[in-house]
Amino acid sequence: MSCCSTSDDSCSKRAGKLTCPENNKLYKSVSPLTVLHNLLAPWKNFSAEVTYYFCEDPDCEVIYFSDSGSIFKKQDIRSLFKNTKADTNDDLICYCFGVSKNDYLDNPETREFVVEQTKLKNCACELRNPSGKCCLKDFPKGS
Repeated sequence: MSCCSTSDDSCSKRAGKLTCPENNKLYKSVSPLTVLHNLLAPWKNFSAEVTYYFCEDPDCEVIYFSDSGSIFKKQDIRSLFKNTKADTNDDLICYCFGVSKNDYLDNPETREFVVEQTKLKNCACELRNPSGKCCLKDFPKGS
């Protein structure tokens, strides 16, 4: 019998993913360093001893949650980074260098700058991007 056909909690954690306590969708784990560097007050509830997960749902208030029950919501994070359905051109698309969508639209060369810095290993996506992932995928398509 599959864990997913039962009602016990063993199904909430599978292959590096955990179910968000608010929207009940599965999300991948994120480095504790990412969480540490994106919390407003990491000294309050952060623990390097647990596994954290990043909720990507723009409509969910939860940003990070852990396998030990810790939950960090939008108000607990340094910068707003979850795009909502009403995202604006002021939203950051590169956290390493502070490039907004407007910056890119005004000067498309910003993408080439970010690409070059990434090749030189001068980016810090794991620490600065709240998802812990590379920012290049966030540039508008066709760029």
